[in-house]
Amino acid sequence: MEMFNPTELCADIKIYDYKKKVKYDEKSLIIFEKTGKIIKVGKECEDIIYTLPANSIVSSPIILGRVSDYTCAEKMLKQMLCQYLGKSSFMGYGEGLIFIHEKLNEVEKKAYLDLMYQAGAKNVIYMDESVQGIPEGTPCEDVIWAMKNTYKNLRFAVEITKEQPMDYFRYSLAKLAENCKRWGLEEEYNKSVMEKK
Repeated sequence: MEMFNPTELCADIKIYDYKKKVKYDEKSLIIFEKTGKIIKVGKECEDIIYTLPANSIVSSPIILGRVSDYTCAEKMLKQMLCQYLGKSSFMGYGEGLIFIHEKLNEVEKKAYLDLMYQAGAKNVIYMDESVQGIPEGTPCEDVIWAMKNTYKNLRFAVEITKEQPMDYFRYSLAKLAENCKRWGLEEEYNKSVMEKK
């Protein structure tokens, strides 16, 4: 299969601070030593990803809108929230909202809810693009900011998205080709691709 680097596959993460009315853009990236010690998380990883020390590992814990490595995702999200919202109090950060652009099953949704609680949210509201009552064409960012009018106690929101969805498309095609080969359907796959052309 075609090789993809973590920067191509990682989700884009947006953190909304309702208190300061500021949005922060991040990447689902984490670099850590083989001992487990975190070196960097988020966008900072992009600067050193090609010059990593031999004893370090780079990972994208959220790929295709889904949690692919729960332990790394938890550490990454905790550090991001601490960086942008400050250290959580004994009671945590308060109410948080998670907005996902992919259609997830119940197990995948639960992974995000658990992540939010582990990162310090006291209560979590889950939302996706199927939210009722939103005028068609309304930007997701506007929807997320407007949720403060409905949920008065919201302290922060986390949006999981992908600014360059073509990377996901390329990866999904490569994965399909790999699976077709494994299933003995390589000829059918190639024929299908040729017909599309």
